[in-house]
Amino acid sequence: MVQQPGDRFSHQFQCVKLMACLSISIPAKKSSTKLFRITQIKDESTRVYLKRFDKEMFKVEDLIKLIASEALISG
Repeated sequence: MVQQPGDRFSHQFQCVKLMACLSISIPAKKSSTKLFRITQIKDESTRVYLKRFDKEMFKVEDLIKLIASEALISG
């Protein structure tokens, strides 16, 4: 079957392709436990570390404050 411009299948196929591209570009949500990966780098000031940690913390969906505080202390 040859697809013609304006064909329903052609439109459906284009929509699926567009949705696939858009879903790839959406960053994945982070969980509270991923904050444990953020550690203070050698010779990094505490202020810079806190700013970096804070930036990552705001990316976490459904933040659990207890886990975030434990991750901050351990980092």
